[in-house]
Amino acid sequence: MNWTDARAWCQNVYTDMVVIQSQVENDYLVSLLPNKTQAPYYWIGITKIHKNDNWTWVGDNSTWISDQVWAYNEPNNNHSNEFCVELYVNNDVKKRGKWNDEKCSSQKYPVCYQVVGCPPPFRPLYGHLNCSDQRYAFNSTCRVGCSSGFLLLRSAEVTCSSDGNWHGLRPICIRGAHAWTYHYSINPLRSWNSAQKWCQQHYTDMVAIQNQGEITYLNWMLPFNPSYYWIGIRKVAGVWTWVGTNRSLMPEAENWAVGEPNNAYEDCVEMYIKRDKDMAKWNDATCRKKKGTVCYTASCLEGSCGIHADCVETIGNFTCKCHPGFLSPSCEEVVQCEAGWLAGLPASPLSLNCSHPLGNFSFGTLCRFSCEGGYSLNGTEELHCSSNGLWSSALPTCAEEGMPLWSAALLYSAGTASSLVLLLSAVGLGLLAAKRRRKNGKKHDCLLTTYT
Repeated sequence: MNWTDARAWCQNVYTDMVVIQSQVENDYLVSLLPNKTQAPYYWIGITKIHKNDNWTWVGDNSTWISDQVWAYNEPNNNHSNEFCVELYVNNDVKKRGKWNDEKCSSQKYPVCYQVVGCPPPFRPLYGHLNCSDQRYAFNSTCRVGCSSGFLLLRSAEVTCSSDGNWHGLRPICIRGAHAWTYHYSINPLRSWNSAQKWCQQHYTDMVAIQNQGEITYLNWMLPFNPSYYWIGIRKVAGVWTWVGTNRSLMPEAENWAVGEPNNAYEDCVEMYIKRDKDMAKWNDATCRKKKGTVCYTASCLEGSCGIHADCVETIGNFTCKCHPGFLSPSCEEVVQCEAGWLAGLPASPLSLNCSHPLGNFSFGTLCRFSCEGGYSLNGTEELHCSSNGLWSSALPTCAEEGMPLWSAALLYSAGTASSLVLLLSAVGLGLLAAKRRRKNGKKHDCLLTTYT
C-alpha cells in the first residue's frame, strides 16, 4: 500500500498508523515485526507536507525524533518529494530499526496500533465517577467520590492498564464523614488493660464497633500485625460488654470467628485484621497477652444532641437517635395523638381530666374518664398517648343505668381524622324487642320490631 492507503486502512481496522515516542518504543516495535530480506519494508506514522516542514507524527502532531533513528545519510530527500518514512526491519545490523525517508506513493506494509480500552469502570453504591476519557482508553483515569455522609475505602483513582483492566483496588463507599477517627499502635504491643489505659490517656477509649461497615473499614485501614489487635470488649460479670459505652454485646452484633468464644478464662477480645482465615472476625483471648491497640476519638460531645436523644457514634460522624415519642431530626418534636373525638364530648355524659406533660394530647398525655350521675362507664377509665401516636385503648362510653350496655356504643378508631362515631340507641341501631301479648288470657308468638 502507499502511505495514504496504509494510514486509511489502519484507521478503518484499528486506531491509526503507529506512533513512536521513544527509542525504547522503536526497539520494541522492531522486535515484534517480521524480518524482511529486502524491500518493501514498513510504513510508520510520521510525515510532512513540504520539504521545509518538520517531521510530524500523525494523531498527536508530536515531533519526537531520536538522533539514533535515521539510517546513515538519511533523511536525504533523494527524489525531492520523500515526505513519508519507512522502518527497516532486516538482518543488516547497520540498518535494522533505522528510518528512511521515502516517496509516499511507494508500496510498503502498514504498521498500525490499537488503543487498549477498558470496560466501563465499577461505580460504587453511594458513589460517583469522574473519568478523564469517556472511551476509557489506555492510561485514562477515573476518580471515585462518595455521596455526602459516606466514606471512601480503597482506591480513590483507578487507571486503565495495558491489559485492558482497571488498575487499583475496587472502591467502596460506607457510611461516615469527617469526625470519628481511629488510631492504632503496634509499637509497643500492650496487654488489654494497658491498651485501654493508653487509649483513654491519648484519645477517647478503646474502639467500639457497631456495624459491619465499621468492621470493613478497620480491616482496610489497619496494617497487618501478626499479634492482631485488642478491641474494646471484655467480659464483665460473665457478660461480654463494650467498655466505652458499658453496654452488653447483643447477639445480632456478634462477629465471632468459627468456634469462638471457646474459653471461660479468656475474658478479652482480639480482632483478626487481614488474616487469611476468619478475616476481621473476633476471638476471645487472655487479657495479659500483648497485642496491637485500636482507639477512637469521639465526635459526640455534650450538647451534640438534645435531651430527648442519644448521641450515637458513626465512622467519621454522629447521629442523634431519638428517644421513644420524639421525632427527627432535632428530636425536640413530640409525637401527637389524634384528639378529634373531643368535639363530641359536650353532648355526651362522658367527662375527662387530662394531664399533658409534653404538650396537648401528645406522647405522655394521660386522660381519666368518668360519667355523669345516672350513667355507668363502659370501658377503661384511663387512656394514655403512646410513643407511636396511638391511644392505649378504645375510648370508653357511658350507658344509662339500667339500660343494656350494648344499647349505646362509642366507637373509636385511632389515627383517623374522623375518629369517633356515636351510635345512639334510637339512631342507626336495630333494637330487637320481644313482646309477649296476652289476648283472652292466651300467649302469642314473639313480635320482632326493628327501629331505624
